[in-house]
Amino acid sequence: MQTMESVINDLPACILLRIGIRVCPASDAIKNWDNKREPKYFRNPETLIEAICCAWQTGNYQQKRMISNMIDEAGW
Repeated sequence: MQTMESVINDLPACILLRIGIRVCPASDAIKNWDNKREPKYFRNPETLIEAICCAWQTGNYQQKRMISNMIDEAGW
């Protein structure tokens, strides 16, 4: 059985972005995904992974359920 963090690490950027927009929209990784002036976040999947893993670790039941459901819907 894999941990949720390892599953999140294996997701493609398009799924990570969809999850991030729903679960942690205020995260810098989400807000600056298409911002070329922020090279740390500009289309960087590692920052999306960090934001979603943080939401998984510190989030409430509803956020965790949403992450899990979105991963299941994506077929992962």
